[in-house]
Amino acid sequence: MMWCRANGQGNGEGFVSFNPFPVDSFAFQKMDTSDYLDYHRYIYQAEKFFLEGKDSLSMELYKKVFAAYPFIFAKDAAIATQIAAKNNNLALFYYFAGKSFSGGVQLDCFLNIPILSQYIGRNNIADTLSKMNEGHRMLYLASIDLKKKQLYISNYRKEQLFKKEKKIEEYKNAVLANINRIRQDITEGGFPADRIIGLDDAFLTPERDHCQLSSELALISLYHYPCSYSTFKDVWFEEVRKGNIHPKDVAYIFEYEGELSKNKHNRFEDRCTPLDKSSILVYIDWDSPLDPATFKRANEQRQAFFLPPIQHDLEKREYAQRNGMRLFFGFGIGFFRGHR
Repeated sequence: MMWCRANGQGNGEGFVSFNPFPVDSFAFQKMDTSDYLDYHRYIYQAEKFFLEGKDSLSMELYKKVFAAYPFIFAKDAAIATQIAAKNNNLALFYYFAGKSFSGGVQLDCFLNIPILSQYIGRNNIADTLSKMNEGHRMLYLASIDLKKKQLYISNYRKEQLFKKEKKIEEYKNAVLANINRIRQDITEGGFPADRIIGLDDAFLTPERDHCQLSSELALISLYHYPCSYSTFKDVWFEEVRKGNIHPKDVAYIFEYEGELSKNKHNRFEDRCTPLDKSSILVYIDWDSPLDPATFKRANEQRQAFFLPPIQHDLEKREYAQRNGMRLFFGFGIGFFRGHR
């Protein structure tokens, strides 16, 4: 399933290619905030700006996007906060930090990022940020469905327990029950991730790494079910467009299904047949550098998922190392230490 059309020209399926807006367009007042495909294009452009040394343009774009959209992905605000710290712009630092905290980010996650820890210490603002974090956390908790989050916490823990105890049938039944619950929630209101049930949380889900700034409770079940991408393939695009799931999470599900298929790891053979992905490349998160000769095909596949090219991520990785930043978040511990 390809989510691609060149320069906005349709292919009959409503899909859109992943290209940044022209640098000189800056028609930000015309943002269609109901469409998160454009959100991801703006964020890509903001990242391109700072990678090109155009930090002022990057921060300007981040600010306008965050002011316009009713929901923003917390990791984007955390990245913008780092750019403000790099530029010693205290006003924008506070603005982006507030957006991060309103999205569920905890102050301790900032303190684990060298550029932020140093900036906070140098400006002696830890107490101020702690009070901000506390105040914005109330806004964050009010913005998510806590009842639904608690349900997914319970479901996640039950599934993980059966897996740990090697109770295979109970584990399979728990996975299937969670898949059915996800299907129901998509139908009734949207995929249960960052926007709806919030981030993995230091207090509510201490067993999860809350500094990944992602929502994995429902995604874990999808990683365990070998046909998750194909099972929901008719709804993924619309859920990304609504902002209910990050496109890299969908691409990771796609790639993970391919890995399970390739390794013939399917405990649900009586229930589903995974897509044949023997030749599919996405490269969301890997353990070591890959052959650049494979990048062209991988980038075509990534574009179909509304993702930037691999080279963009490699530039971000080098930029992060050079500046003491963290620019990748989400599930995964491979080459990028998180796939978003």
